Amino acid sequence: MKAIILAGGEGRRLRPLTDKLPKPMIPVMNQPVMAHLLRLLKKHNITEIGVTLGYKSELILEHFKDGEDYGVQLTYFQETEPRGTAGCLKQAASFLHEDFVVICGDIVTDSDLTAAISFHKEKNALATLLLKETEYPLDYGVVVTDADGKIQHFYEQPDWNEVRSDTINTGIYIMKPEILSFIPDHGHYDLAHNLFPALLQKKQPLYGYKTDNYWCDISHIDSYQRCHKDIFMGHVDIGLAADALSKGILIGRDCSIDESAKIKPYTVIGDRTEIGADATVKDCILWSGTVVPKHTELYKTVTCGREMIYTSSQSTFSLPSHVQHRFSGILNDDITPEFIINLASAYVQSIKPNAKILLSLSDDSRYMMPKFAFLSGLMAAGAEVYNLVGAGDRSVAKFALRKLSLDGGIHVQFSDKNVIIELLGANGTPIGNEAAKKVHTVLMTGDYKRINPEKIQKPINVSDMPLYYFKDLITTTPCKRLSFSIGVCAQDSETKNRLMKICSAFGISVLFTNDRDYLPHLIQENKLDFGVLIGENGKCALYDEYGSVLPGDTFYGLVTLIVLSAVEGATVCMPQHVSDITLDIASHLGGEIKRIEDYALETQLLNTNTPAARLQHDLCFDPIRSVIRICEFLFLNRSTLSHITTVLPKMHKIARQVDCPASKKGFVMRKILSLINNKTVDLTEGVKLIDDRGWILIMPDYQKNRMQILSESRDEEYACELAGDMCDLIETMINNE
Repeated sequence: MKAIILAGGEGRRLRPLTDKLPKPMIPVMNQPVMAHLLRLLKKHNITEIGVTLGYKSELILEHFKDGEDYGVQLTYFQETEPRGTAGCLKQAASFLHEDFVVICGDIVTDSDLTAAISFHKEKNALATLLLKETEYPLDYGVVVTDADGKIQHFYEQPDWNEVRSDTINTGIYIMKPEILSFIPDHGHYDLAHNLFPALLQKKQPLYGYKTDNYWCDISHIDSYQRCHKDIFMGHVDIGLAADALSKGILIGRDCSIDESAKIKPYTVIGDRTEIGADATVKDCILWSGTVVPKHTELYKTVTCGREMIYTSSQSTFSLPSHVQHRFSGILNDDITPEFIINLASAYVQSIKPNAKILLSLSDDSRYMMPKFAFLSGLMAAGAEVYNLVGAGDRSVAKFALRKLSLDGGIHVQFSDKNVIIELLGANGTPIGNEAAKKVHTVLMTGDYKRINPEKIQKPINVSDMPLYYFKDLITTTPCKRLSFSIGVCAQDSETKNRLMKICSAFGISVLFTNDRDYLPHLIQENKLDFGVLIGENGKCALYDEYGSVLPGDTFYGLVTLIVLSAVEGATVCMPQHVSDITLDIASHLGGEIKRIEDYALETQLLNTNTPAARLQHDLCFDPIRSVIRICEFLFLNRSTLSHITTVLPKMHKIARQVDCPASKKGFVMRKILSLINNKTVDLTEGVKLIDDRGWILIMPDYQKNRMQILSESRDEEYACELAGDMCDLIETMINNE
């Protein structure tokens, strides 16, 4: 059997360690990580090895040559353009005429390849992925298999709310050569992102082989340091001398270490290193040629020769509070001009250098500093900036992104000293998990790309978008006069100003408050028709004319009713956690409910672009249009919110939480899937177990260390029983694991 080592990546997350070395040449115990992989392959009688090359390939060629020094035969395949992990395999097709092993060039492992190959042949798999259970699966591809090992689902680099298991893809595969026919001849194509999901959709035989052996991906400096400590502690056997293992210290050749220097575990000292008098080195990785001056103290430090010392444990850099696409904090404290410039540049890098980016930020003179900082960061990274003038509210910004066909946008809103920054994609939806991680990586590594000054483009001022937004709303609203009075609570002054102007044009009077607790009283005291609470994320909560808030499921029931009343027989998209109230309404009105992931709802509606989808988007994701659409529906039906809520179907829904360490979330999800009996399973969002009496949904909490449990039934007792039993089961899993 042959093998392919994927050695072409740039290793951006490892920078600055990879500034001058490709990832496969990063030293692990003073030897390139690829050297350990060659020994592993040889141990399992695999000596014909292909190596795909890209970034700084000359250093790999110079060191490993034909492989003779390692007892193997190496054949190299140079990428002329970035092809992705699957695309570069296609370039090596002439080398692969029988089943072969693929292994990423940045991992340390002692996996039993012989046992995995036997499993692969026994299952007659097109591809077998080596899998590993891990406590923190977010940076990897999560894989769900059945009891026989057949792969059912992939979740590439998920967030916690997408995690279905703690079993991850290790980047080690055994494949049949026929798999190459599924890879395009040209263009970028990735194994995890493209090939495996496509094969799963085509129902090709993909299997997962779980390994209990050691595995570590050294693509981050933290994991690079942890790997060395694991080796010293004997968690993995890479042939390190017994003396070094016992002392927890490895010293290279031709080193000069003063006798007064203190070298403590767990430390690796590279060749030709100099350590001065009274220096202390502990838990460090010092590359060849490092000079440690006298009296210096180093702890958990990685050095790259004489040029740089990187100390991850002593780094003072941290990001402001953030959740995926949103950053928040106090202006000029958490959100500094320096951070704004860097964030803007990192965002451009996550798209492309000449990206067309919308900047949505109030023209108020109080916010000139952040506006100039954003402009500077975007322009320095090479973006073509469209500065939204005369509007700083989210609704107009998202509309402008779509109308101008831009590549992305940054929306900024203010509340007193607090600032919230949102990174938006081309269609106005929040950027996805993958793009958010790219931004985060650039921010943490400081790997900013700046363009030549002569290529910097002047910003383009866009001043007519509020008018276009208003005209579009007028055109799509048959009822031009809606005599309603409403109460609104919104922190963002730009949204309030826009809502006031548009409501006035439709004959709707608006009373505002900044206090959400006072909103019900505002409605009652002024005998208003209903109230709206607009959250920082742009989503709405509704209050009826008595000041009673509509539960979230009732709101989605109202959305379903409005859409299907307007568009007969339409399909309404709903997240898994939403009540089956919507199913009853859809059934009664001849429509259909399609369940999708909550985070994908807005994108799905925009991409569908039907009258029903556009109406649902207005109701769910545009607070200004939502107010107009609800007023229009109430006007046409001569009804009130309280009356509508009384005629909607009734369900009993129970919400519970169970405290759960982050390290156990994936484990809990995997165990639940393994214990399913006589229930239909839906993995669209979390794990949803359905029977003829109701359903229960289990999801890891996105931000907090807990599991979310939702159950629903027409029978309140049964809904409570479902939730209670699941809470007990999860607590038992956590305590007994």
